[in-house]
Amino acid sequence: MKFILKFAVKTVLNGVVLYLLHSYLAGFIVRGDYVSLLIGGAVLAFIGMVVRPIVRLVTAPIVWLTLGLFNLVINVGLLYVADQILPQVEIHGYLTLLLASIIISLVNSLF
Repeated sequence: MKFILKFAVKTVLNGVVLYLLHSYLAGFIVRGDYVSLLIGGAVLAFIGMVVRPIVRLVTAPIVWLTLGLFNLVINVGLLYVADQILPQVEIHGYLTLLLASIIISLVNSLF
């Protein structure tokens, strides 16, 4: 039950972050209405809660050797995967991808 509640909160939170990124970050485009935002939020929540821990476990030695800087590469890669999965989200440019990844990671670290 706790996992479902946490997943629901992260879905809504990621949907809000997607909306804010679309509004304020040039090159970050979300097509559709609030349903698209919730679907995008759910995909980001799933990636963050299920896929990210597995990737971090596999890449733990590299993260240790780089003193944690490789986590940024992991976050950018997972956001790129989400961009490829979601047809309603388009990210243009590597700088936009990097900034969006940092913002999403900061917001997700709060919950």
